Amino acid sequence: MTAHPTPEKILQVGLGFWPSKTLLSAVEMEVFTELAKHPEDLNSLQGRLGLHPRSARDFFDALVALGFLNRIDGKYHNTPETDLFLDKRKPTYVGGILDMANSRLFGFWNHLTEGLRTGSPQNEAKEGGESLFAALYASPARLKEFLAAMTGLSHGANLAIDTSDPDWVQAVLDSTGGKGVDLIVDQVSGGLVTPNMRAARILGRIVNVGRLGGQKTEFDADLHALRRITYIGVTFRTRTPQEVAEITRALLADLTPALEAGRFRMPIDSVFPLEDFAQALAKMRANEHFGKIVLRH
Repeated sequence: MTAHPTPEKILQVGLGFWPSKTLLSAVEMEVFTELAKHPEDLNSLQGRLGLHPRSARDFFDALVALGFLNRIDGKYHNTPETDLFLDKRKPTYVGGILDMANSRLFGFWNHLTEGLRTGSPQNEAKEGGESLFAALYASPARLKEFLAAMTGLSHGANLAIDTSDPDWVQAVLDSTGGKGVDLIVDQVSGGLVTPNMRAARILGRIVNVGRLGGQKTEFDADLHALRRITYIGVTFRTRTPQEVAEITRALLADLTPALEAGRFRMPIDSVFPLEDFAQALAKMRANEHFGKIVLRH
């Protein structure tokens, strides 16, 4: 039987700017950063944020209704997600893109109809002004905001965690809301095989590329099954010449234009005469280099 049509979805999308602006204003006023210090009641939170009493309760309760705050025994608390990702003091903060959406993008989208009718950009280049990136680089404040936004979006790619730290797996889980990472490309293996599985999310993937930490180790088969991890082995040693040739062809097709244009460059740490190979080897063993160590004949 066909359900009777309702306007629910139409109204939800059409009025979607209500919850959006509520969240953006909360990020702007650092509500979640404040509550990350400790939960607060209405009066103390209102006072610390400088809000007018006429709207403060409704504002915080709206954030509760939207699932961004919890209210327990009269005190407001962050949810696990807002505490992890919207506290400015944490390296996992992603609110930069929301700050930019609030101060720049929200206004641009207000002129979507005009853009559709005229084909003209509605950002900083509107009315024949300077291009988007020229405008960004001309304003230090605007550029800082843009970089903060991009940093938040690329968080997973710019977070460095040292696996020699005994608590590195917990650091990964803390940075991913307790879920773990989607993909691990493992160059080490050895004693990191089981910790890698603990750091991977359910249905995550681990690609075994290298065995620098050892070719044999204890494997936690129960953990592997519980997290339903896809564990992939990779080597050239068992590939046919035809497979290697196809991989090389695809690699050259993808990278050669960028290499020739200078967009990609191999970092060269140092160059040694061939007769000084012992010094080059010592530097590599000391792990003092960044990039390739080159021996020149």
